[in-house]
Amino acid sequence: MNNDEQNKIDKMIDDLSDRLEPVKVIKPTHIRAFVVFVLSVVYVTVVTNFFLDMRFDLKHRLQDFSFLFEVVYVLLICFLSFYAAAKLSLPDVRHVKWYVLSPVLMVVLGAVLLLAQYISHDLPLRIDIGRFSYHHCMLDGVFLVSLPVLICVFLVRRGATTHPYLAAMVSSIGGGMMGWLGLRMGCGSNDISHLFFAHFLPFFIIAFVPSLLARKIFRW
Repeated sequence: MNNDEQNKIDKMIDDLSDRLEPVKVIKPTHIRAFVVFVLSVVYVTVVTNFFLDMRFDLKHRLQDFSFLFEVVYVLLICFLSFYAAAKLSLPDVRHVKWYVLSPVLMVVLGAVLLLAQYISHDLPLRIDIGRFSYHHCMLDGVFLVSLPVLICVFLVRRGATTHPYLAAMVSSIGGGMMGWLGLRMGCGSNDISHLFFAHFLPFFIIAFVPSLLARKIFRW
């Protein structure tokens, strides 16, 4: 190697070194997921208790095993979603499908269990389109979902995800299920049409927007 070639290599190394900046070591996945989970639970609890009307039969419902099971089940979905989001914030993470598949399958299973509960109690399953109208639960749902989703998005942006659409999906699932839980604590309706239009639909809309903008939101 002659001197000219060595000088070019040295110059290239110097140019690359000038762009180096100190980086902060990212915290372990489970810790970051737990922090987002706790912040989301605290936010939903405070909003539901102090800004929204609590359901009139909450004390009675908290003694019902099926309702308690729903609460624990939804909280588990939220944590798994936040854990998946924390994993996806790492570039080129391995076994990504298993982290994403867990909360998605639990959401599907939860919907099946909800329908089974309606069937077992002989409750009407027909969704009446004619009954669709604005209800305060829609705005309450948007209010409850927004901050958990934003916290989860911030969590992913602290890393460098190579799966922006999957990151947007699990962030929306985690925040959406937090909102669902808050509405279940605050709304006493068990009507399937109300649950679909006023509880589920706002979450679907909120989840759809980040999915469209996933590449821009999680650009690094």
